[in-house]
Amino acid sequence: MFTKIEQILAPVKVNDLTTHLQQLTWEDGVKTGHKSMKKSEQITYSTKAARPIINQLADLLLRDPKVYAFAQPKMMSRMMFSRYSEGMFYKSHNDAPITGGGGQGQGRADVSFTVFLNPPENYSGGELVLESPMGEMQFKEAAGDAVFYDTGLTHRVEKVTDSSRLVIVGWMESWVQDPQARAIIRDLDDALSLARNRELGSEESVRLSRIKGNLIRRWAR
Repeated sequence: MFTKIEQILAPVKVNDLTTHLQQLTWEDGVKTGHKSMKKSEQITYSTKAARPIINQLADLLLRDPKVYAFAQPKMMSRMMFSRYSEGMFYKSHNDAPITGGGGQGQGRADVSFTVFLNPPENYSGGELVLESPMGEMQFKEAAGDAVFYDTGLTHRVEKVTDSSRLVIVGWMESWVQDPQARAIIRDLDDALSLARNRELGSEESVRLSRIKGNLIRRWAR
């Protein structure tokens, strides 16, 4: 359903990125959300100067082994930078199932993510809240940390009450469209790791690897 990945961006990368973003022009976030639901600022792929940065980050995230294990990513459907200054928020909503404009073409939104770019102690409010059947889960992570979650989850961003919150948000299309199927593959991955730790090349690990591969082939789209 969700996973946290620590330091998906190294501190030096975060510092370089935030410095560069200060030189770009931010636009009203209402362009990607209804004004009664959302109040924020954003930099998208439509900003020409941002395109090399977005392409580089997309490549980095898609190649991350922890991202691959959780999302089975096929492509980056869209990615942008988002800033919430004092008084800004995003009410409870569901992301669109089809998105585009991230430089990778149009695609499904199967997995959503938020990468935090400034330390949580630097601003008040601004928590990412996932509204799951098991209850609400709040995230306000360290700079460079990320939260990945199934796109179907209703979520919101609490109002920022002091300073500003800076994040990367994005959506990936997965080879495995069904979130329950992705969860099964993750469980198999965990079991396969345990088997390999006990004995590399064991009959158990070979069989688990075969089952995983066959399921991915069956479910991949």
